[in-house]
Amino acid sequence: MKLKRPVRILRDVVAFVLAAAVGLVPIAAVHSCAEPAAAQAHPLFSTGSSAGQSSAESDSAADDATTESLAATGASDTSTTSADESSAVASAKASAAIQATYTLEDLFPSDQLPRAFSLTNGDLATSVKLQNPWGACWAFAIASAVESSILEAQAREDGTFAERIQAGVDVVPKLSGLTDQVDISERAIAWLSHELQTEESAGAQAGEGLYRVDANDPATQLAGGNFSIVEAALAARQGLVSETAAPYQYNGYSTGATPWFTTGTGGVDARAFDWSVDDGLRTTNDVGWYVSGILELPTPAVSEYDVQAGAYRYVGYDADATRQIKQALVEVGAVSISLEAETSLPGQARQSDHFDYGTWSQYDAADDVFTNHAVSIVGWDDTYSKDNFGGTASGRPASDGAWLCKNNWGSDALYAALGGSAQATHWGLESDAGASGLFWLSYHDHTITSPVAFQVTRNDASHDTLYQHDYLGMSEYSEPASYEGTVLVGNMFTAQSTELLRAVTAQTFRANEQVECWVYLMPAEGDDGWEAAYATETFDTAGFHTLMLDSPVLVAEGQRFLVVQRVHANIQMNGRAKDASYLNLELAFAEPPDGGQLVETMAAVKSNPGETYVALSDDVSQWMSLEDFNTWYQDVRAQTGGANVTYGNALVKALTDVTSMADDEHVYELVPLS
Repeated sequence: MKLKRPVRILRDVVAFVLAAAVGLVPIAAVHSCAEPAAAQAHPLFSTGSSAGQSSAESDSAADDATTESLAATGASDTSTTSADESSAVASAKASAAIQATYTLEDLFPSDQLPRAFSLTNGDLATSVKLQNPWGACWAFAIASAVESSILEAQAREDGTFAERIQAGVDVVPKLSGLTDQVDISERAIAWLSHELQTEESAGAQAGEGLYRVDANDPATQLAGGNFSIVEAALAARQGLVSETAAPYQYNGYSTGATPWFTTGTGGVDARAFDWSVDDGLRTTNDVGWYVSGILELPTPAVSEYDVQAGAYRYVGYDADATRQIKQALVEVGAVSISLEAETSLPGQARQSDHFDYGTWSQYDAADDVFTNHAVSIVGWDDTYSKDNFGGTASGRPASDGAWLCKNNWGSDALYAALGGSAQATHWGLESDAGASGLFWLSYHDHTITSPVAFQVTRNDASHDTLYQHDYLGMSEYSEPASYEGTVLVGNMFTAQSTELLRAVTAQTFRANEQVECWVYLMPAEGDDGWEAAYATETFDTAGFHTLMLDSPVLVAEGQRFLVVQRVHANIQMNGRAKDASYLNLELAFAEPPDGGQLVETMAAVKSNPGETYVALSDDVSQWMSLEDFNTWYQDVRAQTGGANVTYGNALVKALTDVTSMADDEHVYELVPLS
């Protein structure tokens, strides 16, 4: 395939150096919320130490690019000029303007954050839920964060945002009577995360995703997971449905039946019942909002991977990361985190090595970083005394300060509402309604990892069409392999109508990483494409982002277009920045990890000829199809060793809007510049 850049001079080809025999360094499985002896989800993998990013948890096929029709406004654009915008785009811009009205600096002009802050006081955090009988903390933590983000976005729209933020400044945090104005189904998230895509949900990518190794084992129905699994689904605009559509209970449950939250102690185990969810809900977003951006924030507990020990080691505290989490709480919403909890399921015997049940506070100073649980941060208190952690084996932290965290182990009020007060765990800070389900977590806890916040946009403010091939996303790793020099990846799509390509998505993996993107229009026959647009941006945080093109690209029905990306890796060697790139492709491991660890889930990638291409230099005339790249990789692996993986499609999506030119009497011809 030859791609022409008529006005761009290519740099000299940089040698492509395989990084460490493409070996992948394992990191601990996270967000499993299971007992230590229980089966775990397939662990995530990384290509090296990433401080603060350790885990807690045929032709027809090419032409049949997977698309997803998104909710539109229903208005008809009768404009006859290419400059006019569809109502969906105008609505999106208006929504963006609203969400940009208040930033941290607007609310606190002196650049001094308040001493204490709580989202609960302004009804910007939802009520405590109960994850029993499953280890689905990862789904609950993310649902909590997305719910909070929606509440903040709604407050910006209705003009109450500043008032509701101020309600949580320097006050005693509200611990009871929390809102359920937004209620997302955790059961749908947990179930659908381990079900393969279908033709209805992913078109030509049917068969991709995670699957349970033993689908007949009821004990793995809502198997363990991690944030990356859910982030992949949310980026694909899947799995976000209301609690009403898929309530957290087994199918057939009714009042008086076996409680859905029982784990079998002295009775029937609710996990033996059917907890499946209709796959049609995967693309049924009745919440009214979708996740448009994912911010993978730095963690205050910085760790590095010890290759010899095969574990992450705590190396220090990052105060700036603490500030960034605070900023996200104010500007975006609650923040999901993972951590090590001494009790990883509600109802298990309480331990107190690192948790003080007198003050409901945790401080874990372990040097080996291990995580088994996920919660959401909903506030902070800089003056929370370090002496409140005195009852723990780790002693007192270096200074005052703690996060107000929302757990997923129920509250006395919730158990009472369920008619299960006798089974209440009485867990959490005391409120006027009994145990609240919230607790304090020291800023200096060594096990805080993977803080994530979610930006949201209304369904009716979205672009008309989302083109995508990548549904597995980063489910199998936290950071892909990085290579010295240039690596380019590209996804080929085929326009379903006359549209304007306005934006693309990208995934970055560390702070301050640059993404470059090129759009090429491809001829009906042959592979001599022409560059039609370019965009570049450097993102402050790792995560899932949207890049607006420098100018929209008009594509007609049947037009093939290739979206090419280079994600610059922000890495250093011997104290100097390296010119490096990520291989930002999906991947699936061919076999479970070594060590005899029981694995509940495995992954499958599904790619089709003509969908994804890889170039191992910045010479865009030198491309390998994904099929050829996988063959090349296996040849290299046979010589050098490395993980036995199959690579899938590029982590690149395209966003378009249907244009009025489809109904225009004028004829438009796309002519590439020579």
